[in-house]
Parts: sequence; C-alpha cells; structure tokens
Amino acid sequence: MMRRMWLGVLAGLALAGSVQAQQAAPTPGKTYKIGYSQIVDHPALTATRNGFLEGLKEAGFIEGKNLDFRYLNAQGDVANARNIAEKFIADKVDLMAPCTTPNVQAAIRLTKGTDMPVAFGCVTNPVDSGILAALDKPTGTNVAGIYGIPPVAKMWDVLLKLHPNAKIVGTIYNPAEANSVTLNNLNKAESMKRGLIWAEVHITSSAEMLNAAQALITKADTLLMPQDNTVASAFDAVAKVARDGKIPLFSYDTSAVERGAIASYAQNQHQAGKDWAHDVAVPVLLGKAPGTMMPATYRAFDLLLNKAAAARAGITLPADMVASARLRPSHLRPPRLRRSGPASAGRPWRRCLPADRPALACLPGHLPRRRRPRRLRGRRRPLAHRRHRTLARGPPGDEVRTGRPKPTCPGAGT
Repeated sequence: MMRRMWLGVLAGLALAGSVQAQQAAPTPGKTYKIGYSQIVDHPALTATRNGFLEGLKEAGFIEGKNLDFRYLNAQGDVANARNIAEKFIADKVDLMAPCTTPNVQAAIRLTKGTDMPVAFGCVTNPVDSGILAALDKPTGTNVAGIYGIPPVAKMWDVLLKLHPNAKIVGTIYNPAEANSVTLNNLNKAESMKRGLIWAEVHITSSAEMLNAAQALITKADTLLMPQDNTVASAFDAVAKVARDGKIPLFSYDTSAVERGAIASYAQNQHQAGKDWAHDVAVPVLLGKAPGTMMPATYRAFDLLLNKAAAARAGITLPADMVASARLRPSHLRPPRLRRSGPASAGRPWRRCLPADRPALACLPGHLPRRRRPRRLRGRRRPLAHRRHRTLARGPPGDEVRTGRPKPTCPGAGT
C-alpha cells in the first residue's frame, strides 16, 4: 500500500516537472504575436529594440519562425500612440510591448479591465508617470514591466572629473515627457548639492533643437543632455552647436557618445532590451500572470567616452577613466572622403570645367566618383555622355577624349 502511494507521489512530481518543462519553452507549432511600439525612432531606442528581439530569440521566440513581431512607430505623436494600441488590441496580439512613456500610458489605459497582457519598457520612473502605483509590489492587473532611473550622482562625478571648472550646466528637454521632467528634477537637485548653477531650455519638437542649443550656450559653460526622446531624435543639432562653440557636451544617452558627446554613464540600451525580454516578456508569453510579477530594473550600466569630442573641447581623458570605460568604436567615426582619382604630385586633384563657367572653373578635389552612365545598346553613346564621363572621372592634364582642347583652369598647372 505504502509502495503504491509513493509511486503515485513520484508520478505526480514527474508530471508536474514535465508540465513545468513544457512551460519553460514556446509551445511547438504556435506563432506568438507581439505588438511593439515606441514614440519616435532614434539610436538608443533602436538598440533597446534589437536587444529585446535578441532576448526573445535566446528564449526560443524567433522572428519568422514562431514569432510575429509587429513594430509600429508613433512618429512623435501621442495620438498615434493611442491608435497603435487600438490596432494591437484589434489584432489580438499575445503580448503588447510598449516602449517609452506615452506608448505605455496609452496601452495601459486602453487595456484596463481586459486580460491582454502588457509588458512595458523604456520608462524612467513608472510611479511619477502614473504607470505603476508602487515599485515594491506587483500590480495585480494585466501589467508588468521594467524601468530604470539613471545614476545621476555617478554621471555628475564623471562630468566634474573631466571638466572640474564647470560653473553653469545647461540642459534641453521636452516638459511633455514625464521621464524628462523626473530626470530634470534630479539633476537640478544634484547641481545645487554640488554648488553649481542649473540652466534649462524647454522644447516641444525636434525642430526647435538648434535654436534651443544656440540659446543655451550663451548662458551655460557645460551641456548635459537627458534621456529625452525629442532631444535624442535631433541630437546632431546640439552636438554641432557644442562642437562649434567648444562647449563640453555630456549625455545620459550612451548612444549620444557616438554622435558627439564626450561621455555618458547610463544603462546599456542593448542589454536593457535583453533584460526586458528575459525578465518580463518571456515569462508572460509562457503563461505567467503579469499581475503577480514584481517590477524589474535595469542592471547593466556603462561608461562611454569619445576621445575626439574631448580633444575638441580641450579635455584630456584621465588614464584610469579610459581604462574602465568603453570608447567609441572606431568603425563609427565619420568616413573619410576619397579623392576622385589616384594621388598626383602630392596635392589634391582639381576638377576642371569649361572656361565659359568661371564661377565653377576649379573645384577642390576629394569628390566621390560618379557612376559611369549605362552604355546605350545598339548605338554609340551620345557626345554629352562621353564628355560628362571625362569631366567627372578624368584627372587634369588629360586631353578631353572627344578631341576637343582641354578646358582652361586657373591655377591648375601650379
């Protein structure tokens, strides 16, 4: 009797173990639909999305095989974020994965009271933005997610170590983004703690970035950009203004280092996407109730440095900081323009045009070659095509192949 009872217990444990093993992997033959959305597109969010897909793949959810990944971009319009959420509900996706606060807020608002799971990401403080009621307990609803407050104190340590003479630190942000407001308040408090002045300029769209940056450098000697989607989508504008004015530029966006910032200390965006998939999305897809899950947090943070940007601002990177940081990859440096032909006489080539166009008589070299016009079938190439090829590809000193005398070019023989 006892023997049969123990056999029954063991069989039950084995069955439970097999069921648990089945739940630890995607169901064979099933295609999972994920609706992924974000407010705008910029390098940081792209890195997060790629990490999210990589994390899903590592768990067995492979796009084109058993994963239908539907990605939509709201193009900076909050109304579009709501429309996207409505579309995902109509499509009956297995999981809604909104990235950035406006998309998360729209998804939660429209799925409230339903059983459609929402696994959010790309949020700084979900309590301040009304996404979660608390950070230390599950939601008890259809919502789970991952968040991360940037390490403000450590970022300021980096800034002041590289630029100890900073007096007025300025920033640009969109007050319509709850994440940016939270981060701005933290920065303002940190600047006061360190005895510095905090200056800020508000924008409502990426088109205002250039004017905002030009206004900011008139009253700030250092720039610190937040994790703001509006700023990130037009970061090149502020990078150019800082570069031209030799103003040190720092950012909480690690991808901004590749675009001209001197340094950044913040979460690794790619790893944040992977953690989002591993800790939140995959368990929900495998059947775990979102309301029983604790909010997850980012765990991987990086220090990134840009030697070229530091040199332009007159900053020397300390050896110990360089040793502990990730430098901007060399393959991301701006490409060098090639000359229009092989080197000649140790000087750049000039491209000569007919003398009847004196304003454009001589242009500097370093121009990319033009593609040769397609050969016309069945008849000779027209004279204009042959002359075009000669002017675009031939070095000075060559006779024009049409038999005409070569065009004059002031200074071409010097």
